[in-house]
Amino acid sequence: MPRFSIIVVCLNPGVELERTIQSIQSQTCADYEVIIKDGGSSDGSLQCVPRDDSRVQLIECKDTGVYDAMNQALARVGGEWVHFLNTGDYLEGPNVLSRLTELIDQQPKVNFWYGPYRNRYLERSFQQPSDFSEFTAYRQVICHQTQFIRCSVFEAAGHFDDSLRIRADHDLYLRALNSGLLVSGQYDFIAISYADDGLSVSENMKRCADAEARILHRRHFSLIQRIGYGLLLELSLIRLRRYIVRNLKGGRLASVYARLANAYNRSR
Repeated sequence: MPRFSIIVVCLNPGVELERTIQSIQSQTCADYEVIIKDGGSSDGSLQCVPRDDSRVQLIECKDTGVYDAMNQALARVGGEWVHFLNTGDYLEGPNVLSRLTELIDQQPKVNFWYGPYRNRYLERSFQQPSDFSEFTAYRQVICHQTQFIRCSVFEAAGHFDDSLRIRADHDLYLRALNSGLLVSGQYDFIAISYADDGLSVSENMKRCADAEARILHRRHFSLIQRIGYGLLLELSLIRLRRYIVRNLKGGRLASVYARLANAYNRSR
C-alpha cells in the first residue's frame, strides 16, 4: 500500500497537467500513487501522462462534475493518505511528501493535515488558523489543495456530495468534524502552489459559493449558531474583507489585509 494517493481531476487541462504531474514525480519520497481522472479531454493533454510509471493510473470516463470525478477517483484509491491536487497546482518543492511522512510518523493519531499555501493568482502566501473552533469552521474554508486526509476518514464520513458545485469539500469536512472523526494537525511549511484560477474565481461561481455556504450553514449549524455567528461576521466587516480579497489583487490595501490575516491566523 502506498503512503499517498494523489488525485488529479482534469478536463482539457492543456499544458498545466504536465507541470502538475512533474511536481509529483520530482518528489524525493516515491511512496505514492497518482490517479488522474479525466472526464473526456479532447485537447491532446493526456499525451503527457507517463505510461511507463506503474504508480500512475489514468481513468478516462464521463462524470457529472468535479466532485463526481473526485468520487470516481476515490473508489480507485489504494493508499493510506488522499490528496487532491488540481490541474495547474503544484507541490512546492521536492520534499513535500518526505516532510509530511515525518510528521505522520511523529503524530500517528492525526488523520487530517493542512497548512499554509502560496496563491499564485494573488501573488501571496497565506496562513490558515491552527485551531478550528466551530466559529472558524462556520466562517472559513480550509484551502482544499492543502489537505492530506487519511483514507479512513472517507470510509467513515462518506464521499463528496456531488449536488454541490463549489463547497462539497467543506461539507465533507464539516460532516467529519461534527461526527468527531477528525484529529487535525497543521504543517508549518508551504506545501502547495495554488493557481486559484479555477472553479471558484468567476463571478458566477463566487455567487454559487456564497449560496452553497448558506446551504451548509443550515445543514451543519443550529439556528442559534447561525444567528450568533452571522452577527459576529457582520461586526467583523466580512463584506468589506471579502471585497478586498476578491477585487483588489496587487493593491496596497489587499497587501496590508493579507499580512494582518496571516498574523491573526498564526496566533490562533
